[in-house]
Amino acid sequence: MAKSRLIGWLIVAVIGLAFLVGLVVGLPGLQAVTIDTNTTVNRHHAWDGQGAFPGPDGLNDEVLDASMYVTSWSPNLDSEKIVARGILVIDELTFAGVTQVRYRVFTSTSGLVWNERADSPHVFPAPADAGAIRRGEPIIVTLRGTYEGAIRVQWEAYMTGLGIAGVGVNEGWYLMASDQAYLKSGIGSVTAPDQAQIGDTVTVSWTIPYITSELQGAKGWALYGFSRAQNRVVLGPIDLTQIRGSVTYKVTNTDFQNVADCRNELEWVLRNELWDRDFKTTTVIDISGLGPAVTITDVLGVREAGQPVTVKFDVSTNTVTNAPIVKIVVKWGFGGIEHEANLSAAAREYTFTPGGGGIAHLEVIAYDDGCRPSPTAETDIHIREPGQGGATGIKPNWLVFFVVLIAFAVLAAITAIFLPGPPAIKILVAFAIFLMGALVAVFLVPEVLLPSTAAVWR
Repeated sequence: MAKSRLIGWLIVAVIGLAFLVGLVVGLPGLQAVTIDTNTTVNRHHAWDGQGAFPGPDGLNDEVLDASMYVTSWSPNLDSEKIVARGILVIDELTFAGVTQVRYRVFTSTSGLVWNERADSPHVFPAPADAGAIRRGEPIIVTLRGTYEGAIRVQWEAYMTGLGIAGVGVNEGWYLMASDQAYLKSGIGSVTAPDQAQIGDTVTVSWTIPYITSELQGAKGWALYGFSRAQNRVVLGPIDLTQIRGSVTYKVTNTDFQNVADCRNELEWVLRNELWDRDFKTTTVIDISGLGPAVTITDVLGVREAGQPVTVKFDVSTNTVTNAPIVKIVVKWGFGGIEHEANLSAAAREYTFTPGGGGIAHLEVIAYDDGCRPSPTAETDIHIREPGQGGATGIKPNWLVFFVVLIAFAVLAAITAIFLPGPPAIKILVAFAIFLMGALVAVFLVPEVLLPSTAAVWR
């Protein structure tokens, strides 16, 4: 009997663990961020809570000005501006007063666990509008980083009741209205071969998180290709109407030139109309396998805006042609190609100082004296803003963390009690179950032990 009970507990534990981890890491069919984007309103002492922005049904006023926001919208990973505004309405006689109002801001990666922002709450004096409708001061929230999931804003009021000799009795904070919206990362990616030969057909693929932004309207995504040898756009721009897809381009002999200052490169650029978001270079060669080679070996520096970053690389000549290296090209930028440098053949490192934060994409290409380039070597470098560190500005949800931890601790204790066998085996199994619980708790609330993975550099 005890053995069958233990097996049942272990089955429940395994299923629960698989479900929770699936929600977090996005196993197919398990992860689904589902939220209610309609504002929920409450009433306390004849004070109604509302939002200031019209809802899609024309009936419910919304606290948030959109139901979806794009994070990492700008090159420095700032989100679209998230605007929230609450309203208090007195619809009948009341002796209750409001002395302060506030907004509390939460984010979530799963829609299940909500973590409050470190700069929350935002507190204001009670709205002083005349009449029954009293509009609160709006707040503008900007999230920096690759947030994906949802945001929730709570509109709350601090109320007092009627006391002795006209002195109000503090009653505390009341939730007047709450609104949620989806967060979509604006980080897109474009991929293509590192090198192609004349006559090859190159497949250029893209992945984007959304088609159009609710706030920006028709400002969607586009893809284009530029031939350095031809000095013109040879592909697109193509408006992207799918989250994932690919296009092809056939390399011609005009994409390869053996002239002074040759640049035999095809540059594929992904853009969301406002900014270039990612780029990828495919070098063009006349005969595959006869070019030099480049390998990025290290990235040194604190990786913070205003601080130097050094990229080290190795360069080797082709063992068949033994053609000497004549130049090394480095290009980098936050989304698009913002900086280029022609280095000497002897260079084995490149140092740059980023002016702001974001994800810097850097590529290195070596050329020999026959204008044959190496395949592109590339790396992405996460640059922080000064003082930003790896933290995300989110308060850990300790309640969820400890509830999960205690639940697995209880399961471990029950297993140790009913598991047949020597004490050493019981302790080992119980410890393994508790360790699983600790891992689940950290996955659900990553800010507790892994702040650098929680939102900014996910």
